[in-house]
Amino acid sequence: MQSSLKALVDCVRVACETDHRADLPKTTMPTLIVQGDEDVSAPLAQTGRRTAQLIPGSRLIVYVGAPHGLMFSHLQRLNADLLAFLKS
Repeated sequence: MQSSLKALVDCVRVACETDHRADLPKTTMPTLIVQGDEDVSAPLAQTGRRTAQLIPGSRLIVYVGAPHGLMFSHLQRLNADLLAFLKS
């Protein structure tokens, strides 16, 4: 809410135009992907599921009914899942 419109547009452009698919299979760190199945701006089938398939050994947790901003709508569950992942 405090950034300039230009900075916001530039960030979105880079996020949308950068292709990381060749780099993802090289990931060697434990990786947790958390996404809501009601994420309209980043549909699960095109983003979270594909990312999980490309990162060896990654773990995908799908929150049924959760939107793009699930860190606000599902804060307690997200914190619990993050802590569980860190302890594993």
